[in-house]
Amino acid sequence: MRNGVALAVIRKEVRIEAGFSTDAGHSIYSDERLDQMINRTERQLSQTYDWPNMEFEEEVTVPAGARYVNLPTNINFTMIDTAHVKSGDEWLPIYHGISPCERTIYNETQRAEPIRRWDIEAPGDVNFEVWPVGGSDQTILFSGTKSFGSMDKDNDTCVLDADVIVMIVASQILGRDQREDAALMLQNADQLMNAIIKRQGAAKREDIALGRKPRKQLRPGIDYIPPGWNN
Repeated sequence: MRNGVALAVIRKEVRIEAGFSTDAGHSIYSDERLDQMINRTERQLSQTYDWPNMEFEEEVTVPAGARYVNLPTNINFTMIDTAHVKSGDEWLPIYHGISPCERTIYNETQRAEPIRRWDIEAPGDVNFEVWPVGGSDQTILFSGTKSFGSMDKDNDTCVLDADVIVMIVASQILGRDQREDAALMLQNADQLMNAIIKRQGAAKREDIALGRKPRKQLRPGIDYIPPGWNN
């Protein structure tokens, strides 16, 4: 995957693929406009696929008797997909949300293990609460997806594949100009995108739909009847 490419390089390649002069003054597509299209495209790609290079795991120690713990500074609440607590040799899932039901089973002075629930502490979303409160140190493993920054400066680099980003943005420009090669450019981006995802073994959340509507995910028993359903 061709990631880590500077914004200035991506912008220049978009101009070349779209058939523009590499001089920003010779096009209605200013640097600012291209930068917006480039950043939007990378965000869209990040939300459509699960990227292995964007996944993270972070262990956090919850001290004995602690109810509130700081989130690591390198992750935030929106990045977290799952949480597990170490219990012996096992990692047991713990679930987000602490309801009155959990608070009825244990009160603030009682100690019990392992942690069964966690919730973000507002305002600020920089601390999280665990329940029940343990009598010994415990370890929580947070897993999720890293947040995307924005490429604002020329030397800021992309996280995802630069070739895919370039071709998608260039195809959008060509399409607005009703150029016949817009569809081919989009097709090439689609093929490269799928090849990268296949090589990395990532699971698709949904079709990327670069030039088509995403396929509907059929639900067994609702959208169709699987073979042997009534057996």
